[in-house]
Amino acid sequence: MEHCLSVLRAFPPDTPLQKEEAYNAAIKAHVDALDALLAKHIGNLVAHAEAILSALDPTQHTTSYIAVIETVIKTDPKSLVSRPDLLDKIIQCLVLFDTRQVRYVGAAFRAILEHVIFTKLFSPRIAVDTAVTAILRLDPQGTILTSTHCILANLAYTTGCLKYAQPVLEKSILFFPEPNYKPRFLCEKSLPPCAYVTCSSGLSARLTSTSLLEYDLLRAMMYIEQKRWDRALDTLEQCITYPTDENSVSNLMLQAFYKWCLVSLLLHGRIIGFPGNAAPGAAAAFDSQGDVYISIDTFFAEENAVALKAHRERHEARFIADGNLRLVDEVIVSFQKWQVIGLGSLYCKISVSELRQLTQSATTGQSLETDAEIEALIRSMIASATLDATLEPAAGDRPAHLAFSPSPPLIPEAEYATQLQAASRASPRFPPASKP
Repeated sequence: MEHCLSVLRAFPPDTPLQKEEAYNAAIKAHVDALDALLAKHIGNLVAHAEAILSALDPTQHTTSYIAVIETVIKTDPKSLVSRPDLLDKIIQCLVLFDTRQVRYVGAAFRAILEHVIFTKLFSPRIAVDTAVTAILRLDPQGTILTSTHCILANLAYTTGCLKYAQPVLEKSILFFPEPNYKPRFLCEKSLPPCAYVTCSSGLSARLTSTSLLEYDLLRAMMYIEQKRWDRALDTLEQCITYPTDENSVSNLMLQAFYKWCLVSLLLHGRIIGFPGNAAPGAAAAFDSQGDVYISIDTFFAEENAVALKAHRERHEARFIADGNLRLVDEVIVSFQKWQVIGLGSLYCKISVSELRQLTQSATTGQSLETDAEIEALIRSMIASATLDATLEPAAGDRPAHLAFSPSPPLIPEAEYATQLQAASRASPRFPPASKP
């Protein structure tokens, strides 16, 4: 045991390695020594993993810590269920690792992290929290999409933990992991994360088009769940406009398009034109297979609550099969709200009773029965900032009415150009990415 510990604790050495070349050589030699130790003493290391790890510090002996844990997972994964102390060590490893050392054992580190995500050794909340911490420790800005992101999103969605994965899922992706890039020294302190979170370091597997589409679709589901319609619409558009063969459209892209139609109606009250630059073949597929969703826009334009209600009932089975019934019902509820908003372009003020007669609920296909109901609807719209207006109560002979706030005056073209130039000068510039 003492011999094993002496090898496991050999890196980092007592005297700090100042030069990157010396650090690189020493840690590579240590990884080779770990491989030899594991080959010779694997049974002893697996049986006494808890005691061995207790003698190590995950922040100092990261490579050794990872090597021992990965060996247990590879050789005796079933034993983990009855080894709570070892499970605690696994979590410590994933949230406290040294960010330089981990670059040299990236594949082993990822194997441990994926084991936590894929298996049911931990509760979904703990697994998601651990993965989020590990990902952001590797890449604090969260700008690199890795294979771990994709399986994290899947776990978070299927277990109802999307909000806990939000610190990772809401990040803007700027880089994909390079498949073959290798810096001179992985340990360079000045390396940006995109230079070592790569396929060659093992910190990510290669990404497929399916995994990319699924990741964006799951991110959109998170925004839909939070009713952040603008972010949901942008994310769904990334799915819809994914580069593809002229005549091939995946099921994931179709699902994204169906949701895009509904979110567009919620955000704008209309389907706002075809998204992005989809290929002609893809556009034709969306148009033909998404007709049941596109038709909803027609009923909004015609302000036909009766037809919209009937459409929802007629195609309920389709909406359920697509997993969109709740979102469709959200659109149904928004129908009357958009009618109220639309009246702001015609009226400065309108009585509550007139408003009730001029709008209809698509849930019932009729106008609301009482003025109190329309007043409640208006108050909820004002409170949620959906409607910029004031509800003024009845006073004397004057009935209760809604006063729409005036639209802001248009900015003169010259002034707009000046503001645009000022905003452009003030915008932060991303530094150029390191060249692979």
